[in-house]
Amino acid sequence: MKNSHENKKEKKKELALRVKNITKTFIIPHERIDTMRGYFVNIFKKKTYDNFDALNDVSFDVYKGEFLSIIGKNGSGKSTLLKVLAGIYNAESGSVETHGRISPFLELGIGFNPELSGRDNVYLNATVLGLTRKQIESKFDDIVQFSELERFIDQKLKNYSSGMQVRLAFSVAIHANREILLMDEVLAVGDINFQRKCLNIFRKMKQEGKTIVFVSHDVGTVQEFSDRVVVLNEGKVVKVGGPKRAVYEYSQIMMKEAEKTERTAIEMEENEKKKKEAVQQRGAYRFAKVTPVNEKGEESLVFERGETIGIKVDIDLDRVEKDLYLGIAILDRDKEAWITGNNTYWDKVNHPWVKGRNTVTLQFPDNFFHRGEFFILSNLFIGHPQDSAIIDTYDSREKNQFFKSLPKDKRQGLVYMEHEWIHSTHQSS
Repeated sequence: MKNSHENKKEKKKELALRVKNITKTFIIPHERIDTMRGYFVNIFKKKTYDNFDALNDVSFDVYKGEFLSIIGKNGSGKSTLLKVLAGIYNAESGSVETHGRISPFLELGIGFNPELSGRDNVYLNATVLGLTRKQIESKFDDIVQFSELERFIDQKLKNYSSGMQVRLAFSVAIHANREILLMDEVLAVGDINFQRKCLNIFRKMKQEGKTIVFVSHDVGTVQEFSDRVVVLNEGKVVKVGGPKRAVYEYSQIMMKEAEKTERTAIEMEENEKKKKEAVQQRGAYRFAKVTPVNEKGEESLVFERGETIGIKVDIDLDRVEKDLYLGIAILDRDKEAWITGNNTYWDKVNHPWVKGRNTVTLQFPDNFFHRGEFFILSNLFIGHPQDSAIIDTYDSREKNQFFKSLPKDKRQGLVYMEHEWIHSTHQSS
């Protein structure tokens, strides 16, 4: 005869979900066609594709009453897996065995219609989850109260913020009274008070013996609530186990990813440096000098509000080439905020470039800067700015020069804006 401890252990091991050898593949075309012209140009061209395995032979079990978390870096297949579990995606191979009704809370927008009101979306979403109209009506007030959207429930969903939509969707999901809940990044959107409510709901559901499958990057929450954790990496299960060990495995993956990103950034920087060195050695196009000048063309580093500011650029060309353009930008020196940016391509200025020294001055006739210090950034390039793939930067001067703007009075602020005061009176009778 089995004792109560053994019975409790067997009950705990009762299956809620069995995920067996799931593989989900997406087909990615090599060419993106997003215009009618592109469609007709490529209609007879042979199309090529890549197969991307978002999930690759994924298997694990989820037991009734268990809080199981799924963690992994971006692109590891977490959200795809939840959609397979919810029946939104069909897998190419494998199976999902379900013991209990599922209530999914997936990415923003799934199961909602932006053209309908919040009220209508509650009925729509709850109906999709299998609730009858009578059940929805009995739970409706609780759903709205939990979401804190009483004032907005009859507005169209497209007018809701992302946080409001999340609160409504989450509220419907938890009131659907299903045995299995699928939660995708529920804590990623929403304010701190909503996040606390979510955590309290998790605690309550654990006490009630609900089964929760939870996707998150928040390792603190994962460690606090999880009974077990599945670690995904590049579509494969690399670890299923206790929270402490699984989070350690996840941190190792993220460290390797950070190292890889750092190496890539260093390589890109080195390649860019080599490219600039090659250009300088070739010596075809280069800035000789970048100088702030006043209205008379004299070099000046200080301007009063209202004065003309000129940015004079001397460029040496060893040869003349078609489609050579100049870009000049001004940045705030303290915060490095981009104040304005102009280039001769967008302004449709065709300079008569000549071999040798070329001087170009960009003038701002009425300095609207009130006070502050500003960097000048200049760039010499060939190509069209709307297509970065065909831009070839031949030389640049990043923050190589700065100027200061002084106020005429004690007004505050970065800029001075033309204005007028309008006063009217209304005499009482």
